[in-house]
Amino acid sequence: MSRSGTFREGPRRLLDAAAAMMPDGAVMPREQAQALIEKVVKMSKADEISINVTSGYQADLRFAANQVSTSGGVVNGQVGIQSTFGKKHAAAVTNDLSDASLRRAVEQSEALAKLSPDDPETMPGLPSQTYVPVNGYFDSTANLTPEDRARAALTALEPARKAGDLKAAGFIVVNAGSNAIGNSSRAIAPM
Repeated sequence: MSRSGTFREGPRRLLDAAAAMMPDGAVMPREQAQALIEKVVKMSKADEISINVTSGYQADLRFAANQVSTSGGVVNGQVGIQSTFGKKHAAAVTNDLSDASLRRAVEQSEALAKLSPDDPETMPGLPSQTYVPVNGYFDSTANLTPEDRARAALTALEPARKAGDLKAAGFIVVNAGSNAIGNSSRAIAPM
């Protein structure tokens, strides 16, 4: 079956499969990120620890040769941990947020930091900070469904198909994410 036949005969199946991938809770709320940072800080034996928590969802739809070719999405989250002993520091990253994995990442960053050479440019972590809240999240963008993305692609595909001698191609990407930072000084940046 040709790609054009696949799209014409089964767009609903393609869109339903992609919609099933859109998870609830792909973007970690501030309270959960803060609790995670505090948990990791308590696991540390380092002089200082810095934690960076990222989470999010990316969905896309690609079209070429006047047909939709792919649609999908991915959820990702990770915790970056940097341990410091005096002027020595090192980092470890994990995308497994279980207590055991977080503990292993803390231990790994601490072990690597102890082996690292002194860094003459090492700076202490920031003390607690206050940030002005910024509302950079828009439900209308983050919640675009696979069907919404397909409709957007059709604004280029339909005229190209009607013209007969034009080929349209494009890539539509939707991102929603969060980032939280903290350290053993309890400096946590709002998301």
